[in-house]
Amino acid sequence: MNTELYKKYRPQKFEQLIGNTATIASLRNMIESDKLPHTILFSGPSGTGKTTLARILAKELGCTDSDVQELNMSHQDLRGIAGANEITSSMGFKSLTGNKRVLILDEVDNMTADAQKLMKKPLEDTPSHIYFFLCTTRPEKIIKDIITRSTHIELEHIDRRLLGRYLKTVADWEDRELLNSVALKIAEKADGSVRKALVFLEQILTVEDEEHQLELIKKITLDDDVDAIELCRALMKKERWPVVGEILQRIKAEPEQVRQLILAYFNKVLLSNGNPRAAEVLIAFQEPLYNWGRAGLTCLCYELS
Repeated sequence: MNTELYKKYRPQKFEQLIGNTATIASLRNMIESDKLPHTILFSGPSGTGKTTLARILAKELGCTDSDVQELNMSHQDLRGIAGANEITSSMGFKSLTGNKRVLILDEVDNMTADAQKLMKKPLEDTPSHIYFFLCTTRPEKIIKDIITRSTHIELEHIDRRLLGRYLKTVADWEDRELLNSVALKIAEKADGSVRKALVFLEQILTVEDEEHQLELIKKITLDDDVDAIELCRALMKKERWPVVGEILQRIKAEPEQVRQLILAYFNKVLLSNGNPRAAEVLIAFQEPLYNWGRAGLTCLCYELS
C-alpha cells in the first residue's frame, strides 16, 4: 500500500520545513549555541508542524528513537493524574545511546487541570539530560504555571503562495504536473495547513487536466462539507444509527478533515448556547483520526447515535 503523501514527505530536518522562518532560525541558533530550553511549549493551528518540529529538535540534540518518548495526552489513560505520574517516573530513565532524552507530549491541552498541576515540579526541576516538548492547538487550555515554566514557541499558518510552491514541488517529486492555479486553490482550501494540503493534493493527483482538478477541489472541500455538516446536525439531534450511518456512507472526505469540521461546528454551538450535547461530541472527537481512519470515524459516530 502506498504511503500517504503527508507521511511520505514529513520533514526530517530543519531544511525541509516550510514557513515560520524566523522561529526555525531562532531554534537552530539555540541548538548551535547549546542554549536550547529544557521545556518548550509549541502552539499553533493544526497541521503547521508542531510535533514534526519537536521530533527534529530531538534529532538535533543527538537523540535516537530509543531516547524519544512521544505521548498523546488525549488518551484517556494519560490525561489524568496517572499520566502525569507516569511522565514523572520516566524522567529517571537514562539515555540508552547518548546523554539526552526527550519527552514529546502531544495535545497536552487535554490533560486535566489536576494532572497539569502535577507537572509543575517536573518542569521546574528538570534533570539536565531531560527535555520536554509540549504541543498544543489550544494554549489557552494550559495552566499558567506550565506556561511560565516553558519557552513558548508559536507557529503560524503557512502563507498561501509558499504552500502552493511547495505543493508543486511535491507533485514534481511524484512525477506529476500541477498547475499554479490548482496549487494555489489547494493551498487556499487547506487554510495554511501543510498536512491538510497534502491530503487534498493526493486526491487531486488522481486526475490529469486542470478543469477536472479544479472540479475535484470543489468536490472535496465544498460538497463533502455539506454532508459533514449534515452529519453534525444528525449527531446534535441524536439521530438513530441508520440515519447517521447513511450520511457517513456519502462522505468522501478524509476522516481527519471531517473531524476538524465537527470540532469547529460543535465548538461554535457550545460557545453559542452551552448545550451539553455539544460538549459530549467535542470530547468524543478530541483524538486525531490519522491512525484510526474511517473506521474510527464510524465507531465514534455509532457511539454517539
